[in-house]
Amino acid sequence: MTSPVSASAWSPAIISPMREYLDQLQLFLLARGPYPGPGVTEDTIRSPDRPFDPLKLSPEANKLRGREPGLKERFLFVLYQVVTIRYVVLPPTHPEKGGPKRIEACAQGGSWPIFTRGLAVIQIALLVYICVQEGLAPLDENGLIGPSFLSLINYGAPVPSLVKEQFEAQSWRLLTPPFLHAGFLHLLSNLSWQLTSGVMLERAWGSWRLAFIFLVSTLFGTLCSVQIRSIEVVIVGASGGVVGMMGSTFADHLINRRIIYQARWQLVFWVFSTALMLGIGLLPIFDNITHTAGFFAGVGAGLVAIPDLTAFDRVGRRNLWAYRIAGMIILVALVGTSLATLMHSIPWQCGSAFDRAWCCYLFLSLKC
Repeated sequence: MTSPVSASAWSPAIISPMREYLDQLQLFLLARGPYPGPGVTEDTIRSPDRPFDPLKLSPEANKLRGREPGLKERFLFVLYQVVTIRYVVLPPTHPEKGGPKRIEACAQGGSWPIFTRGLAVIQIALLVYICVQEGLAPLDENGLIGPSFLSLINYGAPVPSLVKEQFEAQSWRLLTPPFLHAGFLHLLSNLSWQLTSGVMLERAWGSWRLAFIFLVSTLFGTLCSVQIRSIEVVIVGASGGVVGMMGSTFADHLINRRIIYQARWQLVFWVFSTALMLGIGLLPIFDNITHTAGFFAGVGAGLVAIPDLTAFDRVGRRNLWAYRIAGMIILVALVGTSLATLMHSIPWQCGSAFDRAWCCYLFLSLKC
């Protein structure tokens, strides 16, 4: 029998208030009999220190006793499964090559997620330090509760004209955006995803793999924003890397679809999450060029870096190399080309400065 590999850290902040109710709902449904859904067994939910006791169920869960769960309960139950379970452990094709132990090691992860949490410590410390040193800007200047934009530039934030006109001296600024944020509200919005689903993806794939996906996505997002924007803006924030991690989950569906739990609903969830992030990016205070570019770079980086947890035979290994090569082609075409044109001062002739606002729309940006 297949069994899902779960991780309690993978519940987004918007789901956290529902967790106790949904957990009890899941216990109740399992106690009543088999519930539709592959890999769901009583052993995966119960534990010795938390036996099932109908008397201790919440009133909401007890209301379900004696009747079939309604549409709302079923929807919440499936949603809860999707955001808390990533992989299903399958019987190994070749037990001598590792089998499910290899999948469990990659999917659950026993190590501390050093990249996502370490990055969060740096981001918080740096924003606090800048605010202490420079003070908070007035709300009419920076409504995100943070320092002035001039202060951010002094601490390394890139500005398109500055990087393009003095590339050799200012190219280091292309690497700073994921560490700098415009304010505490800006930082909180990124951390809410980075420290929930981002942590789970790091446990699933490993720290260096997720770091590669995140940093490549932020770099390409920054490169595109610098090259396209004619309006002077300060480019800060880790959202390009966050959307890049979302994009990498689509690469995971290509590589590990056979063991992704509730694969269809997982795909629906990530499509909705990505669309929501890009939709929010249409607001004037956000940089959707960075978001959109980061997404496509994340897909390419994911094809290169995500481990193949199903490759226990030669066919799987051959498919893996095909994905790796495709990912490398995507990254060279995207990151390599954009970096080369910036180094050689070749303008993209895109944006309002060239009377080509339509190319801004290709990056889901209303104005550039």
